[in-house]
Amino acid sequence: MKRFIGWFVCLAMTVSICSGICVSVSAAGEPYVTHSLPKTIKVGASLRDLPDTVIHYHNLTPGRQVVLNEVDYGGLNEIAMGDHAGDGPRGVLVDEGGNADGRSIGSFLYRIYRPGTILYQPGYYYAETYEEIMNGELIPIGDPIRITVEAPVIKDNAPSTVKVGSSLTLKTELTNTALTNQKVSEYAEAIEHDKDPSYMISVSGEYHLLAYQPIVEVVEGKELVKQSNQDYSNTLYTSETLSFSGVGTVQLKITYRQINTCGMCLYGDNRYNVAETITIQVTDDTTPPASSTTASSGTTTSSENSTSSASSTSTSSTASAPASSGSLPSDTTSTGAPVTTIDEETGIQLEADPGVVPPDTVIQAEEVKDGGNFVIINNALEQTSDKWVAYDISLISNQAEIQPNGNVKITIPRPKGLNMNKMVLYHVADDGTLTQIPFTMDKTKDNLTFETDHFSLYAVVESETAVNNPNPAEDNHTGLWIIVSAVILVLLIGAGGAVWFFKFHKRVDKNRESD
Repeated sequence: MKRFIGWFVCLAMTVSICSGICVSVSAAGEPYVTHSLPKTIKVGASLRDLPDTVIHYHNLTPGRQVVLNEVDYGGLNEIAMGDHAGDGPRGVLVDEGGNADGRSIGSFLYRIYRPGTILYQPGYYYAETYEEIMNGELIPIGDPIRITVEAPVIKDNAPSTVKVGSSLTLKTELTNTALTNQKVSEYAEAIEHDKDPSYMISVSGEYHLLAYQPIVEVVEGKELVKQSNQDYSNTLYTSETLSFSGVGTVQLKITYRQINTCGMCLYGDNRYNVAETITIQVTDDTTPPASSTTASSGTTTSSENSTSSASSTSTSSTASAPASSGSLPSDTTSTGAPVTTIDEETGIQLEADPGVVPPDTVIQAEEVKDGGNFVIINNALEQTSDKWVAYDISLISNQAEIQPNGNVKITIPRPKGLNMNKMVLYHVADDGTLTQIPFTMDKTKDNLTFETDHFSLYAVVESETAVNNPNPAEDNHTGLWIIVSAVILVLLIGAGGAVWFFKFHKRVDKNRESD
């Protein structure tokens, strides 16, 4: 046994010595760098907000003064706002472990304002005198480090085809940014000084802010469409009503124009505007829709992708016979057949009586988790509850958004995590006005049902002050059972006490008799 322990100790010492040799060899190896910089970042972000924006150098000569250079300052000037001109190369003392830290990019970069690539090429050279520092030749380490700044994306709910005489609520939103929605009015002073290169605005004590001023313009088919109820007051989304009065092609240009808050930083052609063009074909009963769709296209300073916000898949069924292949869906609502349609992603279902909606109607619903609608709902419910689930619900017929001609029945699966006995249902208007909607709860099917004649935003809220009780009978029965149980418990305790009392006195009496 002792011999075995001796061999084990020798083996452990050998492994330790070999490991030390390997570590020493590694420490004496080639210089290398480590970092935690992201591979991608969004417009509107600031590298100052990242936890670590330093490139760390290793295996340098301890005690030597080294010059570190890693960032393409010229490239930064093209995509970021801030004090990023730099103050030239500078020396850093390498510590005893051979480590040195480069300059933090977050110390002089403020805000990313356009897509592109931030390029880092880690490198070093040893220098002691000012002349050596200024004239040294950089030795690169490894491959360049690239941070890709993603392009913003404009989303809209515009259909490719609408019917003459119809109207729709066009909503657009600037997405894929690190920005939060603000009011354009907060930047009124900057807009007024737009042409002044020396002007710089500070909002809430912060400079180099990034914001957009949106607008929607009709660039083709102005005689076919009328714009009304235009709301361009927010920096990240718009809303308006389009009414189509003639057959033909309508082109709309959506522009999110960058507000110059940084004077010379964005003066002239250096600002980045996000824009795209959408095409809508206006048809009538005798004019088939265009056989090919016109893709949304952007300018060289725009997002090239347009994604409809109504992206959920829906199915619709009616009691009438299906249309023959190649025929256009009828717009008549006098089919004599009810309509049932369900959104497959959310499970939200619509049931309509004959004549209330066209037979080709489908329901589209999307849970509101971010964007402009999220801001509206969150602000509206701020004083009510922080536990809610909201949906943007719409009806689509003939590829256009419609409203029913009367009440329809909507069934929503109960949102998980909400107390069903404290739930309240609200309709949320575009201006944040809350209207409580009565509903019934089916606990066996775990869903809630209500009736409405208008579609937009609906929020299911858990509220401590809930006055809506979808199942009062069940709750009364529950209370009754609690009372009955309490009474039975009191009777049992009383009976048990009485039995104990009589047994105790009987025992006392026996003891007295024995005495």
